Amino acid sequence: MLNSKVVITMKMHLDCIPCIQKQVLQTARLATEDISVQKQILRETLQVIQKSDWNTRTILLAYETQAIISRITGNNDPYSEVKVKYNKMILDLYPDLQKEVKNAKDSLLTVSKLAIAGNIIDFGALKPFDIKKTLNRLLKTPLTVDHSHLLRKRLSNAKSLIFLADNTGEIVFDKLLLETILQEFSLERILFVIKKEPILNDAMRLDAEAVGISSIPQIELYEVGRDRRDPNFISLLEKFDVVISKGQANFEDLHDIEYIFFLLILKCEVIAKETGLPEGSTLLSTGSRASNQ
Repeated sequence: MLNSKVVITMKMHLDCIPCIQKQVLQTARLATEDISVQKQILRETLQVIQKSDWNTRTILLAYETQAIISRITGNNDPYSEVKVKYNKMILDLYPDLQKEVKNAKDSLLTVSKLAIAGNIIDFGALKPFDIKKTLNRLLKTPLTVDHSHLLRKRLSNAKSLIFLADNTGEIVFDKLLLETILQEFSLERILFVIKKEPILNDAMRLDAEAVGISSIPQIELYEVGRDRRDPNFISLLEKFDVVISKGQANFEDLHDIEYIFFLLILKCEVIAKETGLPEGSTLLSTGSRASNQ
């Protein structure tokens, strides 16, 4: 479990630099087939990295370098086809996922595991993934960190929830999680937070609408910019009874906020080392300073 005495820094590591470069190359190849343009993108990326503050948050440099691609190519959403593909792929699995939850002894834990499994759909992690194998693994094994009992307790007294979404495809699992929560608890309002602008395969309004999240009466969509540490956004989180955050990037940015419940798979060796957990760990966890009950 997360060590409550360890404050995770999440500052840039040297290992983050080549990872950012690989992310840029991957996205550049989706944005354009012109190798000369890809080379131009990489050259500018190297210049930005060289001039940047390597003590900053890694995610801010990732955003800055990804922006180079849209500026040079004019393609501001290179993952658009990928996002549609994975939303449809998981929607095709939806009836089977619903049956899995319906037949479960603990529906909240089971649907949380499914939602965590969905976090494997992450093109920023630069690693191959198998959705069905991940689903089977999660359903058959305990979570590495399981604070589902704390989540259940919090939800039992809650009227409002804010949900920080992560990737496309993954949000279909999130839809099932939220539907299950609405069936079991007396929530009156859910704010579903998505990105305002494209970044990798992160979910946006169009994606949330496409998978039917916006059609659930208690749920409203809320678009945010790229900096989750914005004081106004943190103030918004504090207005809700329950905060659930999906994915590694949100965990990287918000890990120190105790009242947030994080659902994710650790896909980055650097972040895994910071938490003291092995890479591949599965988390339904409160913030890094929370007690390990």
